[in-house]
Amino acid sequence: MSKPERDKWRNHMQRHTPIRCFFGFDEVEELRRMKRAGEPFIFLDHAYFHRGYRPNGYFRVIYNGIHRTNALDLPGDRLERMKVKVLDWKDGRDHVVLIPAPKNIEKLYGPWNTSAVERLIKVTRRQIKVKAKTDGSLGDFLHRSWGLVAHSSVAAVEAACLGFPVFGPETSPAYPVSGSMDDIETPVRPDREPWLRTLAYSQFTTSEIENGTAWGIIKETERL
Repeated sequence: MSKPERDKWRNHMQRHTPIRCFFGFDEVEELRRMKRAGEPFIFLDHAYFHRGYRPNGYFRVIYNGIHRTNALDLPGDRLERMKVKVLDWKDGRDHVVLIPAPKNIEKLYGPWNTSAVERLIKVTRRQIKVKAKTDGSLGDFLHRSWGLVAHSSVAAVEAACLGFPVFGPETSPAYPVSGSMDDIETPVRPDREPWLRTLAYSQFTTSEIENGTAWGIIKETERL
């Protein structure tokens, strides 16, 4: 997606709210400054479900973070409309899939990749398969895997929906259904419904962004 397109959707959102809006990491230094200063912001980027930049497609729209990282008590209407496919939790098999944090994520949160590998080596003897963004399909990497480790990647949402246990820090969009890397040999498999409902209330169609529905829902869920 081109920068003019990102700017267009950021501006559509900005028309409805006095809070500074960002689309992606074009202004990562300013985003980092505001985050560290505790100044409120709104972040737009790829959605959790039905991703893709297409007419009336979805974008995630997050208040004071780059991901929704908690689960709220919300209705299931939006999730039902999105018809998200969710498979039963799987029993772990072989390797661990590790999704490296991109440079912009490490700029925002600090170094993570090296320490994640070092930590995994200490807590498991399983093979660690590192999947870069250009390495092919996530499904191929997850096949017969024990689970997935990620810092703040939507891949963790995909993996959890496919039934693979996920592990990661509080920055992960799958944090409500994740285990700690230290406990990677004892994965958790909680009820995913409250988490999925919350994610569905954190992404919006282009029409909802344009007409102010997204901002209205954010104000209600965040009690602004």
